[in-house]
Amino acid sequence: MGDPFRHRSGLCPVCGSALRPFGARLCCDRCEAIFVTADDLRASIEEVIVLPCALSITDHGEGALRCPECGGAMAHCKIVVTLDDMTAKPKVELSRCAAHGLWFGEGQLAEVVYAAERAFPRVPRGRG
Repeated sequence: MGDPFRHRSGLCPVCGSALRPFGARLCCDRCEAIFVTADDLRASIEEVIVLPCALSITDHGEGALRCPECGGAMAHCKIVVTLDDMTAKPKVELSRCAAHGLWFGEGQLAEVVYAAERAFPRVPRGRG
């Protein structure tokens, strides 16, 4: 019997290790990568900047990585986060399966969220 904490069908597209589900995300404990949906990414950014934002994802050709959900080729992509008339353009290039989500290598998810945090003003929070 397999490890019950591992995703049944998914292997890390980078190192081949079994992926571990964490909520709706898939995590690779070996290479510290993570697979998230675009909606999950947007929600994570909104939680940090405390404002609603929009994501634009632009594909730049087929990449070498395979989607851990469907096994299809993922595209290279760039993300732009928009808030009103302001934009954040994280420099990381990611891999994306249009049907299932975005693949973030070690530290890339934090880099995207941090770029949005730097680009957008925070809403002042009341003192408790």
